[in-house]
Parts: sequence; C-alpha cells; structure tokens
Amino acid sequence: DNDGDDDDVECLSYFFPDLTLQERLGGCLGCMLLGYVLSLGSFFRMKDVLRGRNPTPFVAYTTLGNIISLSGSFFLTGPRAQMRRMFHSSRRVATIMYLGSLFVTLLVCLVLPVLRHDGTGGGDGS
Repeated sequence: DNDGDDDDVECLSYFFPDLTLQERLGGCLGCMLLGYVLSLGSFFRMKDVLRGRNPTPFVAYTTLGNIISLSGSFFLTGPRAQMRRMFHSSRRVATIMYLGSLFVTLLVCLVLPVLRHDGTGGGDGS
C-alpha cells in the first residue's frame, strides 16, 4: 500500500514541483477569495430569480464559486490527502451529499435549458 503512495508522490512531484508554505497559502487564499467573490456576486442575481427570470446565472456562479473555494484547500494538503480526509468515515455521507448536490446542480443548470430549447423535453416524441 505504501508503494502506491510513493508512486503517487513521485508522479505529483514530477508534474507539480514542491510549493513553499507561502505559495500554498497564496494558492489557497486566491481560490477561496475568487470562490467567495463568485458566490457573493451571484446573490446580486437573486432579484432576477425572484422575478421569474432565468436562474441559470445565479445557480452557475454560486456552484462554481463553491467548487473553486473547495479547490483552494487542495493547496494546503494536496488533492489526495484532502480527498482522503473528506471521505473519512465520519465525513463520507456529508461529502457525498455535498459533491452530489454540486454535480446535480450543474447538470440541471446546464442540461435542462438545452433540453427546453431543443424541444426534446416535451415527452410527446416529436
């Protein structure tokens, strides 16, 4: 099992050179700030949603902001270690629910409008 971990570390160090603590903190902070700005900016579109207009921009910016913010934590511990922590038995259900909701949200946000405009969502076969 450790041999696989050594291979992963060797592969990652080849493609991603070691980052200093300052670079890791900068990457984490940059991703989190960008994610928060996108999420916060999406709430300015809430008035459009409440008026019955297209919710896609609100949903897309909020979801992408969450994904980018989550990605920031990869800079601190690395993607593999972060995923191990996220899928620890005490967090597994919450992680699956959270990531699943992000995936479904993007799927509905991006696919549903296409189906509506194509006319394939009608179910009458024409």
